[in-house]
Amino acid sequence: MTEIGEIVKSHEAPLIRYAARILCDRDCALDAVQETFIKLVRISQAGRMDKIGKLKPWLYKVTRNYCFDQLKSARKKFEMHLDISNMEDLPLEESSEGPDAAAEREDSLQHIRGKIAELKPSEKEVVLLKLEHGKSYKEIAYITGLSVGNVGFILHHAMKRLAEGLRNELQ
Repeated sequence: MTEIGEIVKSHEAPLIRYAARILCDRDCALDAVQETFIKLVRISQAGRMDKIGKLKPWLYKVTRNYCFDQLKSARKKFEMHLDISNMEDLPLEESSEGPDAAAEREDSLQHIRGKIAELKPSEKEVVLLKLEHGKSYKEIAYITGLSVGNVGFILHHAMKRLAEGLRNELQ
């Protein structure tokens, strides 16, 4: 398999999930990721792969930029519309829990997803990149165009708001 083929194979699925959450449309997300890989092929053919830097954050940034261009051209508000209702399970340790415990855990995860959906669009994007895609602050900063400090600030406040919301429900 060629180098580009291996890159597509390993990065396509997470990029599609990311784009689908921005665009709220799987077909448009497929187009966005396809355009990202076309841009990668063009850069590769021009012998300019050294201009990319770290590949994974670059792929996310190009996908994100394409998605936002699509939202703008469709005259939609320049606002993230992240669909986290179908977000894959948050990374948790595997356990050999019984069916009752698994059902309870799934209920808890659905509740947390609901709370994440209430966050501001910028907070949802940072939380999504951190929790679902496992990105570092530096990678999130590169993808979103924010500073690393701003990413930390947004993530800290988003997690604090989530915790306060959950704590208030328990009282």
